[in-house]
Amino acid sequence: MFTIAQLEIFVEIVESGTFAAAAKRRGVTQGAVSNMIKYLENKLETDLFFRDGMYIALTRAGEVFLMHARTILDEVDRAVRAVHALRSHAKK
Repeated sequence: MFTIAQLEIFVEIVESGTFAAAAKRRGVTQGAVSNMIKYLENKLETDLFFRDGMYIALTRAGEVFLMHARTILDEVDRAVRAVHALRSHAKK
């Protein structure tokens, strides 16, 4: 349904405050960031951001999705660390 990259971009937008800043931090175009968010919004069938020119803010749905996106990304990070730890132990 969603990729990790799409969730990371969503969180990056929230943390950086703009689509342009998120694109710059991630090393992708602003168009790519916009397309990822459009995809998420289409899949969720709701807007995640209020957009007013350069100003953006999370909608209520965006706030709820942010909480879950961060949880998912934290779990992915824990899974990667667990696998790396197993690999480290296996080398000993």
